[in-house]
Amino acid sequence: MISAHVSAMQNFNPRNIGGLLCWLEAGSLELTDNAEVTTWTDIGEGGNNATQSDSSLKPILKTGVLNGRDVVRFDGTKYLDLPASGISTNAFAGGTMFIVGKRSSYTQPFGQCEGSNNRGMVGSAFPAYAMYNNYFRNGISANPNFANTDFAIISSYGNRTASSQRDFYARIGFGTPSYRYLIGDIAEVIFYASELSTASRQKVEKYLSIKYAI
Repeated sequence: MISAHVSAMQNFNPRNIGGLLCWLEAGSLELTDNAEVTTWTDIGEGGNNATQSDSSLKPILKTGVLNGRDVVRFDGTKYLDLPASGISTNAFAGGTMFIVGKRSSYTQPFGQCEGSNNRGMVGSAFPAYAMYNNYFRNGISANPNFANTDFAIISSYGNRTASSQRDFYARIGFGTPSYRYLIGDIAEVIFYASELSTASRQKVEKYLSIKYAI
């Protein structure tokens, strides 16, 4: 018999909630273990692919790492760019973000990069302005300065206005030049254009929790 939780996952995916800007899932990449990731395709149909054309900066795919599912691995020198026109303004101006990932080391906030030694997962051109106002780790409210050396579901949302955005561009695995890189793995990234209701946020968190056994 299929459990109620598994059935719920089968009947829900992030497209069921309006305002989906970008949905990146490592398991959707048709690559072999250790293959370089040139394009992480947006499976949310928004066309906001994460890309890297420089072979020296490409992360790699690792297969079967988390609950039998794949991850994209970043070694502290690699990153992927998200399209500025599709992500930069919308995702950081009152949006909602979900990340399934971990860091191999911990120093500063987990998500959008901030601080000179940060190992953030998603960065922007001006990180101090990009930080969201509310953070959750595995569905529980948390301070952004928590360690995340084990795989976790990180969700955050905020009410940043367009006037505080400056000229953002979003990157996966990198913040601002020279030092803010991720050392760790990312299995999934989801962006919504607006601040989700508590019920909607919890639906996405439950979906990810069941999917990755977190």
